[in-house]
Amino acid sequence: MTSKKVKKASDNDNMQESDVSSSDESDSDLELAENHEEIMIDFEGRNPSDGDFNGIKQLLHQLFLSAPISLTEMTNTIISQDYIGSVIKQTWDENMPEEEEDETDEDPAFGVTTCINLTSRKDTKFVQEIKQLLISKAEKHATDSVLKLVKNILTNDSINTGLVLNERYVNIPAQISVPMLENLCKEMKRAVEKNKPYNFGYLVMPLKFYRNAGPQVEDLYSNPEEEHFLKETLGSFEFSVEEDTGVGGKTTQFRKILIIDGKKFPEIVSSLSDYISGTI
Repeated sequence: MTSKKVKKASDNDNMQESDVSSSDESDSDLELAENHEEIMIDFEGRNPSDGDFNGIKQLLHQLFLSAPISLTEMTNTIISQDYIGSVIKQTWDENMPEEEEDETDEDPAFGVTTCINLTSRKDTKFVQEIKQLLISKAEKHATDSVLKLVKNILTNDSINTGLVLNERYVNIPAQISVPMLENLCKEMKRAVEKNKPYNFGYLVMPLKFYRNAGPQVEDLYSNPEEEHFLKETLGSFEFSVEEDTGVGGKTTQFRKILIIDGKKFPEIVSSLSDYISGTI
């Protein structure tokens, strides 16, 4: 995949710890952009491998927090389907001196973009847990029509439904999402051509956002590009995860669940670059 040159905070460890910790996550997304030195680093997308296990699992944890989902099994599944999806890795300079290269820590995963077939993997524990979580949240927070849609696409085995994951650390800019998601669409198309089950009727896409309470309510999305998908959704619902984060105050962390027409997903992604250019 084409690498993207983006800015990030110079302290990698602080970035990862603040995102992974559920108790500090609400503050980290809002404060990490302040008071830090920025340097230019190249990132690129690579197929997930066994060495990415810890990084991917941490990224899933910051998305699902304390939800009862078997993240170990989910992570292993993402790695096993290495023909679908990518992880964001730092591009190391080939001219880096050997001694400097040896002193670097393990190559961490700064983000993951992939898709899991919830229908073909219906018998796996983590998929059953995800379905149960989504249906229970929809029963509490969705409209009747959206609840009906959610139950239909998650329980009807004749409908091929996928889960799109687009998660990264907070100070990786949105521009990196364009090649990551474009590559995902290409990989799913190639998989279908090889008779693999990636021709989806529906896609479920979880988003992270924060709601600032004040004179004027404002929603701030952790991954700004995901707002582009909102206008193309077939239905959505949202719920607070404040109890999971343990953080109160004027800013409340939410999750929004989008239901997207699987056939329209490549079209939405193809216009993502123009959206980002016009908003960021």
